[in-house]
Amino acid sequence: NGALYGPVNGNVTGNLTGNVTGQVSDISNHTLSSFNLSSVVTNYLYLDASRGDTYIEDGSFFKPYKSIINALNSLNGTVNTVLYLFPGTYNTNITYSTEWLSATLSIIGISRDEVILTPDDITKDCLNLTNITNGLTIQNCTIKKCKYGIFTLNCNKCALTFASKILSI
Repeated sequence: NGALYGPVNGNVTGNLTGNVTGQVSDISNHTLSSFNLSSVVTNYLYLDASRGDTYIEDGSFFKPYKSIINALNSLNGTVNTVLYLFPGTYNTNITYSTEWLSATLSIIGISRDEVILTPDDITKDCLNLTNITNGLTIQNCTIKKCKYGIFTLNCNKCALTFASKILSI
């Protein structure tokens, strides 16, 4: 238990418990201590819509996915997963249906003021999710410029935590 301070380069393996505060990659001065997901989640995928550089996306901290759909398409349906969104605007005109995703899926933004989910078209849904049967959580995101926001079908144990904001235009 404790805190991690200073720059981190390379891979971090094992269990990390405590607070992470300060500058981490493109994130500056955010406290990441409000979530304790390590006891349930086995797969963390990072996303950064603001990255403009070229690399092969793998969902790691250093090579995050640039879009939510790329991250969703990489899911293993039996592994609990967190999609952790860095600040940015994510194009979310997404319809994601799986045969049956039997693991939990969490979509968590670093800050509701800095993570925007939008199809950028008032006639489209933001997220249309089907057959996520063991839990869905969406937290710390702002949803804007969309028809219905989040639509779920055959999704059990859903928790849409609106520490997030929903804006209509």
